[in-house]
Amino acid sequence: QPSTMSPTSGLLLVAITTVLSAQVLKECNDNQQCINQTITNSQISCAGFKSCANSGTLTSKDKRNGYITCSGYQSCKSKESISTNKNLNCNGGYSCDGVQSISTK
Repeated sequence: QPSTMSPTSGLLLVAITTVLSAQVLKECNDNQQCINQTITNSQISCAGFKSCANSGTLTSKDKRNGYITCSGYQSCKSKESISTNKNLNCNGGYSCDGVQSISTK
């Protein structure tokens, strides 16, 4: 049986999928890209030098696939808080140094 999906609805489906997947992962890969920001997302990746550092918070509430990764040098340094229900990786040099509060549940 031929497909009943028009070319327009296929394009809409691609757009919706792109938006939803963009909301799952917040990437801060460049130097100081997300500095001084409060970020709440399912997955957060801070890979650049001081990419997520200083004031503000990092929060992942996703209990299944959520994570926060601080892999850049000083990437999450001196945040007010980092909170996740799943995984936290501070594997960059001094990446979580000086964080006021860290919570993993």
